Amino acid sequence: MRTITTETHVYSFAELSDSAKQTALAAVAEDSQSCWVDHSSREYLDSLRKWAEFFNVTIHDYCLGDGCSVTVRLDRIDDCILDLKGIRLWKWINNDHTGFAPEEIRNAKDGSCPLTGVYPDCPLFDPLADFIKRPDNSTTWDELLRACVDSFVESAQSDYDWRGSDEHCLEEIQEHSLEFTVDGQIHW
Repeated sequence: MRTITTETHVYSFAELSDSAKQTALAAVAEDSQSCWVDHSSREYLDSLRKWAEFFNVTIHDYCLGDGCSVTVRLDRIDDCILDLKGIRLWKWINNDHTGFAPEEIRNAKDGSCPLTGVYPDCPLFDPLADFIKRPDNSTTWDELLRACVDSFVESAQSDYDWRGSDEHCLEEIQEHSLEFTVDGQIHW
């Protein structure tokens, strides 16, 4: 039997060379975005599923992470409802036909998270809240529901991108007191 002992020198982020700092930031970004896909994307998906169920929308396809996208079908909603627009749509929404009172929709935009209790609920209500506040004559229910999905996708992509930003990575390094090898690899 033999024993091999290795010694590893570890450094704080501030002690690294400029090129090692870039490697360290890239490693932290990759880890952070991977964690987002494994964990945070589930919260986003739970919110999307609840929203789709509540508004009778079918999620046809989705991708959460780099290149977020969601495709929905509205074929379970009557065409006469999908085509409502302007003041008629505003009145329909304000008479609680969505299942949410106008106040609940406005509060969702401000962070009340009415579907699952977590942030990803909010962007799904932003276009509805904006429409209630300032209706226009051309927006249909179809367009409004699709705008909710677009708002959700934009929010998910922004959250994912934030996880890869230098600013977020520097916060992670400081918060978790991460250390690195001389070449910038994370020392676990």
